[in-house]
Amino acid sequence: MQNKKTTPQSGQVAVVVLLIMVVLLTIGLSLATRTTQELFLSDQQSESARVFNAAESGIEQALSELQGQGTLSIDGVDVAYNVTGSSTLDTRVAEGASVHIDLTGYTSGVNFEWASEADCSERASLVANIFYSDTTTNPATVRTKVIPFGPTCNGHDSDNFFDGTATGASNTYRHQFTITSVGSPFNQSLPPNPLFMRIKPVYADTDIKISGGVGFPTQYHVISSTGTYSEGDEERNIEVSRTLPTGPAYMDYALYSGASITQNP
Repeated sequence: MQNKKTTPQSGQVAVVVLLIMVVLLTIGLSLATRTTQELFLSDQQSESARVFNAAESGIEQALSELQGQGTLSIDGVDVAYNVTGSSTLDTRVAEGASVHIDLTGYTSGVNFEWASEADCSERASLVANIFYSDTTTNPATVRTKVIPFGPTCNGHDSDNFFDGTATGASNTYRHQFTITSVGSPFNQSLPPNPLFMRIKPVYADTDIKISGGVGFPTQYHVISSTGTYSEGDEERNIEVSRTLPTGPAYMDYALYSGASITQNP
């Protein structure tokens, strides 16, 4: 009779089972880690959005006050906002649009720097429409004075505007002009009792910087808001800028009267 020799395989089976368990455990831990990371990122994004929204609320509050600084607490987020005013306006204005400049209580000169284009024919000229109170009438009447000025180079030499001084290619702006103080030669000066001024580029869009002397009113506001959520170590900062409110450009051509308007033949 032939005897068959049997080889024990229990050890091999145990090893295979152990390997399968290790693989399954690795997969399980990987899925658990991934789920934990996704939950963490989801919570972080939610906190970040909440802090950002709170910072936006700070901007809205600051815009409604437009002065000083303050604090808020929104959904557990601490918000601090600050409003800074500047008497220098540095901006870009589209052709035909208008920028509003406050002149309340101001009688000194106003300085303009504008145009950064290399080609003179692509540079804008500017038209200043100054509104002032004529106290020689009773009651006082609001009148306007127009001062146009621009480059004298190619493309601008026949518009009969006042000449804007060339500043040189090394300067950020190519041209400069000053509307002089009240009491200076009338054709290029502020009229008495100025109220505000509207500046309009013609021929092209332009970069422009407007500044004045001592006492020049605030023309521009920078508003910053910071939202902080200490428990989640989240912080968001927002900064916006705002010029003074102004009416649409077509209002420069409107007629104003407290009574009826009569057209002379």
